Amino acid sequence: MRIVHQTSSTPQEYEARRAGHLHRRRVELISSAIRKRPHVRSVLEIGCGTGAVLRDVGRQLPMIAFQGIDLDPSHITYAERQQSPSNLRYSVGDLTTDAQMDYDFIYSIDVIHHLAAPLDGFRAIRSRLTDAGCWLLVEPNIWHPYVAWLQESMKRAGLGEDHFRPWQLIPEMRSAGLRVAEHHFMHFWPGTITEPTPLMRRVEHVVERVPMLGGSAVYLLIAA
Repeated sequence: MRIVHQTSSTPQEYEARRAGHLHRRRVELISSAIRKRPHVRSVLEIGCGTGAVLRDVGRQLPMIAFQGIDLDPSHITYAERQQSPSNLRYSVGDLTTDAQMDYDFIYSIDVIHHLAAPLDGFRAIRSRLTDAGCWLLVEPNIWHPYVAWLQESMKRAGLGEDHFRPWQLIPEMRSAGLRVAEHHFMHFWPGTITEPTPLMRRVEHVVERVPMLGGSAVYLLIAA
């Protein structure tokens, strides 16, 4: 799965931008989705970065085998140096070359809008899913005005960003043998707000149900 050019950042900078409330919501989302599927015994994160989400999910679910893959060797080296649970492994590469088995559950966070050839990526994901497996993806919500403006600004600045366009990509997912089983939105508060108050958290869970108010679009896909 070839990814368009991205500017580099240190692993520490990468992890710091994704800390706090944003990180906790992602861990809650992935952990909850896995717990709802008792058959899951193997999980893969595509584009795991420094492994922060994967480590925390792995700690919560010690009986499941977790694998993280990423194209950036510095991020994988950083991830391997952190204190990780014994049920977690990392490797450098992409799904077409480095995934060594089929998985009951695959997830990706802000990866798909970077793919230069999305259909190839979708086919690779489908080929790595077990018969009862599913893929959970989180992507920037193009219907959110601020998110759309931010993605466009980074794209024009040459930072390797683009939009996640569901009207183009969902049909390609279907042609790769995947269909959308669930879809919702999350992340009303931006990542710059690392510690929202309890009231802010309650408000977030209510208002992000409106498509234009959730900064991230969440899709669960299964075999078509």
